[in-house]
Amino acid sequence: MTDPTYCCDMLRENATLSCGQHTTSHTCPDVTVVWSDQHQEFGLPVRDGGSSWIAIAFCPWCSADLPVLPCSCGGIGWVDDKNWSPDFRGDRRRVASGRVPCGFCNEGDWTKPDPMTDLPAASS
Repeated sequence: MTDPTYCCDMLRENATLSCGQHTTSHTCPDVTVVWSDQHQEFGLPVRDGGSSWIAIAFCPWCSADLPVLPCSCGGIGWVDDKNWSPDFRGDRRRVASGRVPCGFCNEGDWTKPDPMTDLPAASS
């Protein structure tokens, strides 16, 4: 993974803050922004006792565009076992193609058509 590029000193200072009292950035109330090596993006930590965070597309201090990882589904809105959306790892419902809705780019909407099975009728 690559190190993040910081658009301003405030983002660098806040994203690299380490605390001597807390074991992780998610348990420290002074940490306002986190960097995800896995997703290669910045986020706001969710204070629910876990390690969740919400991705942000703009710097909270200087408004610069921040890197956002493209969705693993390639923009088609559905995933299979090779590129599961973390939102649906436990959901074993399937459509005919064996896929589930992508939790990132189609927000897990089961009512949206799956391009692998809901193809338009061929014209003659």
